[in-house]
Amino acid sequence: MSARLSFFLGVRRLQFYTVPEVAKILRVKKGYVYELVAQGRLKALRLSKNRIRIPEEALREFVEKAMRDSA
Repeated sequence: MSARLSFFLGVRRLQFYTVPEVAKILRVKKGYVYELVAQGRLKALRLSKNRIRIPEEALREFVEKAMRDSA
């Protein structure tokens, strides 16, 4: 079972990923995902000092920008 969080806000369903899930999706190390968040290149929701969630939309935006920049 996935650790992804999802809940409904009005009619729109929000999906969140953990740092390890994003690392697995991007095929990078977790440390790199933490760097992206710290640099502000990947938007994230900090729930506490040790809990970070990345909205699905933020991950999509990051990938789309990376693809445009590499073209």
